[in-house]
Amino acid sequence: MRETWYIAAPFFTDKQKQRIHRVTEVLKHHGIMAYLPMEFMVLKPDATKEEKRKVFHENVRQIAKADRILAIQDEKDTGTIWEMGAAYMHGTEVVMVYVDPVPQINVMLEMGSYVCCNGIFLLENWLRTGTIPETHATTQ
Repeated sequence: MRETWYIAAPFFTDKQKQRIHRVTEVLKHHGIMAYLPMEFMVLKPDATKEEKRKVFHENVRQIAKADRILAIQDEKDTGTIWEMGAAYMHGTEVVMVYVDPVPQINVMLEMGSYVCCNGIFLLENWLRTGTIPETHATTQ
């Protein structure tokens, strides 16, 4: 049975959507299904509290249901960080990815992740080999 990974990432700009597309293509290549909240639930700017509540609870349900969470952290979106914490507390493995490598990674985000891929090439390598080169290793 194919794994399904919940994709936690902002999806408001074209650049953010391009990152999501790049990551989901990598997952697809490795036989992993991506659950993208933006394909199921998008709130309008004038959403009611009840509509917001419904989206929130559905996202939480999908996080709990997912085999893993993949969090794209290039912009340190607060919603994505919240989803990472919710997954961690639920016992769901978090795979954190910076599509474009960064010089330093927050210790709480790194240590709360099952694996941290500082560059999309490391995600590809980890999915292919199960390892990250020692010079980039941040797996637990």
